Amino acid sequence: MEEAKAFNRIESFDIFSSNKLKEILGSERMTYVYLKKWIEEGKIVKLPFFFYSLIDKNTGKYKANLYELACRVEEGAFLVLVSAGKIHGINLPETDTIYVSTNKRFALKEFDGWYFKPRILPDSFGIVKKNSIRYTDYTRTVVDIIREFDKYMSLNEFLEFLDSVKELNFKKIKEILKAYDSNILFQKVGWLNEEGLISVDNPVELSEFCISRIGKSHRFFCKDAKKGGIHIARWQLMVPEELMKQVR
Repeated sequence: MEEAKAFNRIESFDIFSSNKLKEILGSERMTYVYLKKWIEEGKIVKLPFFFYSLIDKNTGKYKANLYELACRVEEGAFLVLVSAGKIHGINLPETDTIYVSTNKRFALKEFDGWYFKPRILPDSFGIVKKNSIRYTDYTRTVVDIIREFDKYMSLNEFLEFLDSVKELNFKKIKEILKAYDSNILFQKVGWLNEEGLISVDNPVELSEFCISRIGKSHRFFCKDAKKGGIHIARWQLMVPEELMKQVR
């Protein structure tokens, strides 16, 4: 196939792999000849994970959506935590990291000031897809962030996050909590719900559900609670003083 015809075919893809070009050309040798030539001519750019993107003639920028790229790392990959939260419009701190859940870990990748970081999370529940981007749904995203927020934000940023979360559906949050079956998650969500720091359409049932599953161990709400906190006997939970100020 002539080079011009091959490029015209590729122009219909914002992101493509060398295998896709090879499929079009029918030649492995010419695939790499054209890839090298088009990169040198500034027509395409090489992306992480062995993908390529066309360069927009008007802006000089690559056409690839990096969230879509992250979802192509492997079949079934999906965005999680802060990355999913940004899609949902939740108030979260700015970050240069895209968190993607995969079955296999990969080394941290950097492209154009963005970092792709793997997180291995269950893929059997709470996943939605829009266009070519897969990500956790609203309720699961909120639960995931509550579960391990202190890896991604300060306590003050967590409070701002909570303030921006819209009312949650009891049945949905119950389904997600049951899927994780984590004592500390039952404690954290149960306490936040009971104190009104998250809004749920059936708070009484959620409290009863969570309290029945917290186990017997005393746990810390987050790292800050280990530095100084207040013990909540009902939930067997040590809560940081800064968070307790919100409920006094």
